[in-house]
Amino acid sequence: MNPYQSYVESSVVTATPLELVTLLYRCALEGIADARRCLAEGDIAGRVRPMNRAYDAVTELILSLDHDAGGDISRSLAELYGYISQQLVLGHSQQSDERFAEAARLLSTLLESWQQLTLAPLPQSDAAELALAGGRF
Repeated sequence: MNPYQSYVESSVVTATPLELVTLLYRCALEGIADARRCLAEGDIAGRVRPMNRAYDAVTELILSLDHDAGGDISRSLAELYGYISQQLVLGHSQQSDERFAEAARLLSTLLESWQQLTLAPLPQSDAAELALAGGRF
């Protein structure tokens, strides 16, 4: 295993639920950026792997939602993640940078919000509630 893979694995294993959500957002955004670069270069085959990486990260976000504990927030996130997934599929199938850009814009906004949550000291009960709404890891 190379040093980068070791670092990533260590980061995932030791991350809190809020940090895991931000890791998934970053993974999706990196995949979209790579897919957009491949699209601009006309590299159709090269676009597949980063697009799949982004799609898989968003799918993991969807699957990690706890609708019982998260209520309306969880359901709203599920709808938004579904829309983002759709933009990724359409961006890839239609070779549309605009679709990729829309997915990246939404994920960037969500990432900024989650990063603020990881930086802000919250009472334990509030942090637990937000983690449940956003993901159950």
